[in-house]
Amino acid sequence: MLEQCKTKKERWGRVDQIVNGWLEERSQLLIKYCGLSKTLAEVFEKQSEGKKAKQGAKELDDFCQILMDYMCAGHFEVFDQLLDEAEAFADGGLEFAAGLYPKIEQTTTIAVAFNDNYDGCGGARVRSAELQTDLSALGESLSSRFDLEDKLLDHLHFKHKTVA
Repeated sequence: MLEQCKTKKERWGRVDQIVNGWLEERSQLLIKYCGLSKTLAEVFEKQSEGKKAKQGAKELDDFCQILMDYMCAGHFEVFDQLLDEAEAFADGGLEFAAGLYPKIEQTTTIAVAFNDNYDGCGGARVRSAELQTDLSALGESLSSRFDLEDKLLDHLHFKHKTVA
């Protein structure tokens, strides 16, 4: 699709649509994270069984799904398009990205490990104190990742708005 763009302006506009959709997905990820944190706190506080624990398990599965969707979209769609845009504008963006990607990759490893541990657990681990610790660590990692992604977006995409 983007390979057919004839001008930098047209390419920038299409990448902007992809980025905006991805940032909306990030918002949904944060909403799910906060909801899951609240539900799990209630489950642990009341040491709930049954309905509340099942709700926690469902929210955990839903969260894992959007977490992986977000990670995949970043790595296999957004970042590729940003690199192509950086190459088209040829203003040092590729070198900048090369410095950030290893740090972003570290956060991906943490997210994938979280997903591997908790996706589809069927509620078996929802009551585990380990989950709260892992969720907190994931939250810190996501915060770091979002900062890195914002730097990447600012340097590789948003600064080209006036040029495009």
